[in-house]
Amino acid sequence: MVTLEPLMKRAKVDLYICGHDHHLELIDGQPRFLISGAGSDPVPPIIPHAKTLFPSEATPQLGFAVVELDDHSMTIRFFDGEGKAISKPFVFRR
Repeated sequence: MVTLEPLMKRAKVDLYICGHDHHLELIDGQPRFLISGAGSDPVPPIIPHAKTLFPSEATPQLGFAVVELDDHSMTIRFFDGEGKAISKPFVFRR
C-alpha cells in the first residue's frame, strides 16, 4: 500500500477497495480506503486511528460493506453478518 499510495494520489483515485477475511474498516483520506471482508472475528480487534471513519471503536464485528454509486455521489454503509445496518451511511459528493 505504501508504494501504491503516491501513484493513486497522482491518478486522483477516490476509493481503494480491498478485502481481508477478518477486517472491516473505512479510512478517510485521498484516496479513501475501504477494507471489507469480515467473515471472521478481527484478530486482533481493529484499533481505530485519527482517519478511521468506521468502526468508531475497537470492537470485533462480522459483516460487509455496500457501496452505491451515482453520477454525483458515493455512499458506503456497513452491515453485520445478518444484514442489519451497523453504521450510518457515509456519503461522499463530487
